[in-house]
Amino acid sequence: MKYPDAAEAYKIPLGALNELRKKNILWSNDLLSDEELTMVKGIALIWGCTHFLRKQLSQFSIKRREAIIGHPKLSKPERFIFNRIMKLKMTNPAAEVHVHQLASEVIFFFKISDDEKTFKKMLLTAKRMRRKANYELQKLRKK
Repeated sequence: MKYPDAAEAYKIPLGALNELRKKNILWSNDLLSDEELTMVKGIALIWGCTHFLRKQLSQFSIKRREAIIGHPKLSKPERFIFNRIMKLKMTNPAAEVHVHQLASEVIFFFKISDDEKTFKKMLLTAKRMRRKANYELQKLRKK
């Protein structure tokens, strides 16, 4: 079974399986072996279980927990844009954020329909996330 098929079959995000592959917990490149498939089935049994999540998160400080969760009210495209801006501004505060480029990246990355209405919506989202990121950066600089 291939990774995308296993992710869909066992309702585990493909990104989680890719992370397990990066950490050499899963070692096959393309097809999962029987041994790895058994491991994925075991992970699927506990994936998203609040008991295990609570136990894992309790090991971290409140600040670390907030950093892990980030901004839970943001959608995936909003979080993508926000994180891109934050990383850019943290590494290079003088860097300019080009919202047109960010909107195009989101449309490409999330495979969203590429019409004018969608682009304008993503452009407004990118502008809103830029304001939010600038506000967060100001708060961080004051600390």
